[in-house]
Amino acid sequence: MKTKEFPSSSLTSGRTGSMSRVPGLFGGWAALLVLGWVLASGGRAGAEPFKYISQAVSKVAAAGTLMNLGDYDFVSGNSLFGCYLRSGKSMSLRTDFEKGKRYFIIGGGDEDIEDLDIRVESDTGGLIGEDVKEDATPIVSFTPKRSERYTVKITNQKSQIAGFCAFVIMVESEGSKLALRQLTEALGNAMEHSRVAGNFANSFAEGCFCLFGGHLSADAECGLYDTSFEDAKFVMVSAGSDGLADVDSFIYRQTRRGNSDGTEVDSDTDPDAHPVCEFNADSERYYYLKHKNASAKGGFVFSSVLKIR
Repeated sequence: MKTKEFPSSSLTSGRTGSMSRVPGLFGGWAALLVLGWVLASGGRAGAEPFKYISQAVSKVAAAGTLMNLGDYDFVSGNSLFGCYLRSGKSMSLRTDFEKGKRYFIIGGGDEDIEDLDIRVESDTGGLIGEDVKEDATPIVSFTPKRSERYTVKITNQKSQIAGFCAFVIMVESEGSKLALRQLTEALGNAMEHSRVAGNFANSFAEGCFCLFGGHLSADAECGLYDTSFEDAKFVMVSAGSDGLADVDSFIYRQTRRGNSDGTEVDSDTDPDAHPVCEFNADSERYYYLKHKNASAKGGFVFSSVLKIR
């Protein structure tokens, strides 16, 4: 099956409210247009992976913006996730949801994804919500009866070639809204640093969430555990919104599945906003990928994972 790789010549590597209101409708859509341009551009026409991941991410960011203009906000910590899926394949994420709050999970795929589904299940396998219609824009809404951890499963039901898929988690909110401008800055910065990594990496990581992140308050951290890879070398590139002066990243080899404890295999805690971690993955082990907002104020932080040639 055809894949979307970097051509060899590519140059492409609790919550605080920084704004009391989201941008106006024009401002929100203008930011999304900038986001699409930032993610898709790269100085050379060959940066195809960024073109496709921008299509998926821009769709869910656009939908999230419309929700954000209403009574919904991005959940704290990781709220946006992207992965590279072949037709018929799925990726799952276990994450916590609070009792009595209404959530929306909105998905989107690149131009090659014809049918994308999202299903949310309890730890016992019970169905919480799903959207399995034959389209590429699934939306699932639910209100947990108690605070617990659910599994969110995204499936590329049909595509002619492997494609990028993404989803965003929104939650009902009565308080101040997080700034879309900061989200677009952080995503743009993460992709720009990923293009630099593209000098020695030939594709986004497959079989995991190769893009993840969201809003972190000052000195907060979050990550993904139970992440598995093929036997290869990978690089994780992180970045924050423009106001963040210091972002750190960490890679741990877990002692066992279901537990984020483990041995650190690489970290980047230099006082800058663009950390990079490299690691050789063992396909029989699980990994915990973590980023931290080490700045003095809140903002969005995103990480991408690429496979090194």
